[in-house]
Amino acid sequence: VLGATQDLADIVKIELAEGRFISTLDTTFNFCVIGDGIATKMRSAGAFNPIGSQILVGRKMFTVVGGAK
Repeated sequence: VLGATQDLADIVKIELAEGRFISTLDTTFNFCVIGDGIATKMRSAGAFNPIGSQILVGRKMFTVVGGAK
């Protein structure tokens, strides 16, 4: 788990397959961008589109806003 914004994605060359990156405006709730492996597991568990789904990370719920390649 890594907390970062678009700036880190630009530096390490992460591309999105879908959705968007976390924004500095995302301060009210917990949002996340997931990798391809987690997205694949979510789809195989029945999540047609992981974007908008919620996942539990530790004891906190996060809403998926993007999926990295």
